[in-house]
Amino acid sequence: MGLFVQWGLIAGVLAPACRQQPPPRPPEPPITAQPGTLELRTAQPALRVIVPPATAGEARDALLLQLLRIQNPAHIAFGIRASLEPRVTPGRTPAAVTIGLVSPFPADSPGTFLLRASDAWTRLGAGVRDSVSLLIELVPGESGRLPQGLQVMLGGIAWRAMPAPKPQGP
Repeated sequence: MGLFVQWGLIAGVLAPACRQQPPPRPPEPPITAQPGTLELRTAQPALRVIVPPATAGEARDALLLQLLRIQNPAHIAFGIRASLEPRVTPGRTPAAVTIGLVSPFPADSPGTFLLRASDAWTRLGAGVRDSVSLLIELVPGESGRLPQGLQVMLGGIAWRAMPAPKPQGP
């Protein structure tokens, strides 16, 4: 009987101590990437992704767009335009600044594209960099219209820092 009392006392002392320590957390994901996947389609050709302030002030030299899956039954050419768009504030409707445009070829072929974004950030100006959205939109190709049934699955949006160019000389 004494053995059960001792184990009961030990359990009674250790149980609250164990509950006070939180379980270890996994490492935080990088702030420059959006988790999950995003989808564009003919019926919903644009989406906005909030650019976290840390991204707006740091690694913004290039935008990595991953086209994971493209369903384009008509095989009609199209493009995807990425732009920086300051958030609208009372009395001010700022214009979006285009980062770049990509066009998969063939028109149903997934791929990864790297768009240089540093010029767009410069044109945007320093005063609005902490309140920016990334606008991603489907744009028609030469036909002037988006293909019916077009669906594009994008991987998470990621910003990258680009290495400084090497000095050229003799």
